[in-house]
Amino acid sequence: MRYEIKAIGFWPFIKVSFFFNLIVGFLFGLLYALMLSVIMTIAGQLSNFPIEGLGIDIEELSIGGLVVIIPIMFALLGAVFYTLIGIVLIAIYNMIARLVGGLELDLKAVTAEPHPTPAPPAAGIVIGAPVVGPTQPYGPPPTTPPPAMPPAPSPPPPEQNDLGADSHREGPANTQ
Repeated sequence: MRYEIKAIGFWPFIKVSFFFNLIVGFLFGLLYALMLSVIMTIAGQLSNFPIEGLGIDIEELSIGGLVVIIPIMFALLGAVFYTLIGIVLIAIYNMIARLVGGLELDLKAVTAEPHPTPAPPAAGIVIGAPVVGPTQPYGPPPTTPPPAMPPAPSPPPPEQNDLGADSHREGPANTQ
């Protein structure tokens, strides 16, 4: 089955992209803060490192503050910035797809198949510890059909006498 992506909706993209970029921005910000705190700790230990020329006062910066503030800033700014870039790219894609056609996908329907059960080990091959007691086969227990119900007995045939069909009624017989 062939499908074509003619347009991408803005609102679904914004929802997914904003939260995805929020999480990724937080993780990158956390990594950046940890690396920056290691670099600042090493730079503070070196007496001949010219940190004054960079305009950073190491005594006023705390490493804990960096680890908290930088990931939050990366998360918020990254989510907004990269979502805006994505919106611009989607607008460009939608215009191009209207002119020349969208991306074509060739999809195949797949049905869910049960997982194959592994075969039990062959006789005489030892795998692992010795087995004590009865062994159970691999996979789900075998299903046996429920026992068959005996057929219902057929009703007895109606009794007939020489009077015919009216013999089953109570009361005087129709005699003429």
